[in-house]
Amino acid sequence: MSTQNSSLLAVTRWLIIACGVVVVLGIVGTFLGGVVSLFGWPMLVAEAAKSRPGLNIAPMQGWLPALLFGATIMLMLIGAVLQRLYQLVESVRAGDPFISANVERLRGIGWLMVAGQIIALPIHHIGTRFNHVGHANPMDGADLSLNSVLAILLVFVLAGVFQHGVALRDDVEGTI
Repeated sequence: MSTQNSSLLAVTRWLIIACGVVVVLGIVGTFLGGVVSLFGWPMLVAEAAKSRPGLNIAPMQGWLPALLFGATIMLMLIGAVLQRLYQLVESVRAGDPFISANVERLRGIGWLMVAGQIIALPIHHIGTRFNHVGHANPMDGADLSLNSVLAILLVFVLAGVFQHGVALRDDVEGTI
């Protein structure tokens, strides 16, 4: 492996780790925010009235916890993708990428991305409720996109390529 590829993999590895830390913090924050918005609604209403007089947050009461818990689920899916991606990078760094485990990791990433797209649709709908109380949609862009669909298809095709690589490697090892 070239030094450039090795350096790129090292940077990628650390970026995945950094993203993982951010995602874990996001999971904790959105979950706690959901709990507070669910059980501490009177406190939130009072605080909003003090900081922004005239702002009516009453219509958000049922939507805010749903949005925050939905965001928690989305972040958990992202964390699962990052975990599999980290394992893929580690196998490439070890010089052994064409293994059955990587085929399963790629397929898992694909299915997690499908789940993320499915979950993003109602979250995006919930986010539109915030437009009615004078806020921008905090989940703007979380809807289904052509780029996301293409990325999902690419991951599944890549899993097929890896599966073919595993079969070729098994054939070569069987003839030696």
